[in-house]
Amino acid sequence: AISLDLLLGTLSHTMSAWSTERRRLPNMMKKWVLPTMLYGCFVAPMSLISISRSMALSHHYTAPLQLYTHLHRYHHHQTQQAASSSTTVHSTRGLVCTAGEWHRFPSSYFLPLGYELGFLKSSFSGQLPQPFVSNHDQERSHEQGQFNDENREELDRYVSISDCTYLIELVKPTNEDPEGLQHMKGDVSGSWTRIVSYPFLDAEQTPLLPRILYVPSFLQNVLSNAGAFQSLVGPPVYQDYTLYVRTPMHKEPPLIV
Repeated sequence: AISLDLLLGTLSHTMSAWSTERRRLPNMMKKWVLPTMLYGCFVAPMSLISISRSMALSHHYTAPLQLYTHLHRYHHHQTQQAASSSTTVHSTRGLVCTAGEWHRFPSSYFLPLGYELGFLKSSFSGQLPQPFVSNHDQERSHEQGQFNDENREELDRYVSISDCTYLIELVKPTNEDPEGLQHMKGDVSGSWTRIVSYPFLDAEQTPLLPRILYVPSFLQNVLSNAGAFQSLVGPPVYQDYTLYVRTPMHKEPPLIV
């Protein structure tokens, strides 16, 4: 929008400067040829770039929104199945946990009813967020836990992996396990099952152009064959934004949907 506004301002100034010269042009040139040339040279390319950028954001970076939406549907399905079979799969309250992926958490509205976000210990050593607690007597919310104004780490933010019902982690295609999976391996009282994964762009491994713009595969092949663009264009590299569910040792693993 900002680029388009700047572009329109530039075009308006240019058209004003050319107003004297345009009086000498034939009527057909005034009405059609010159505006069409300006549109083809400026507006159309900028529009294509803007559309490509929007498609890149939607295609490469929406995995967290898709996964939390799937979590809500999955939990609702499990709850309905448990109610119909008179069994208990998950409690009405619990924790959706994450380690290093806390900063991509979209909103509490994406969590199942009665669930909260739980933080597992990770390499991040700053102060983590803390939810407000409802005070029904005074009809307001108040803060809980310890806070400081120096962004120091507060250990009361962290939960145990055994308290988590779900875990969300970004799994890279490397031999090293991410921090969330390391917590899962240390959970001796429960087992973890992978539910679903969504692709999330690996910005460090993806070339520049497909990282910022959506480039169709056929265009990638054309540009890759051109020597001048080989360092800028290539296939995007993805990571797995993954949802896991915990099952205590005495229960059967849940049905994956």
